[in-house]
Amino acid sequence: MPLMIQGCKKERSVYKTIYLPERLADAVDRIALRENVSFNRVIVCLVEFGVEAALATEDC
Repeated sequence: MPLMIQGCKKERSVYKTIYLPERLADAVDRIALRENVSFNRVIVCLVEFGVEAALATEDC
């Protein structure tokens, strides 16, 4: 399943603080710049992608 940054839907949100290793933050910055979206939007889409993949493996 390909990662679709632009296709992530906006929903009601909650505020959470996370700490990322610098290398990951730099990679997210590069993706955000390439896709012309915010850093936060990339993080949300990556987390959604990971959660969906994790849940899919539970269903097998």
